Amino acid sequence: MDLTDDERYELRTQTKMELLKEHLRQNVGEEYTYSPGKAFMEKLERLPSKKETTAEADSVE
Repeated sequence: MDLTDDERYELRTQTKMELLKEHLRQNVGEEYTYSPGKAFMEKLERLPSKKETTAEADSVE
């Protein structure tokens, strides 16, 4: 197959994600719900939003 490095990376990543989803589906079950810890959610809230990052970049130019 004659693929670029980007195409190869995307296909490899997509394959790994599909394998992971199948593994989780079989071993975790349908009743599982993801509930991240409080520390993780606080860390996410501190990250700048995409709008803030874009506004900061525009003001620098």
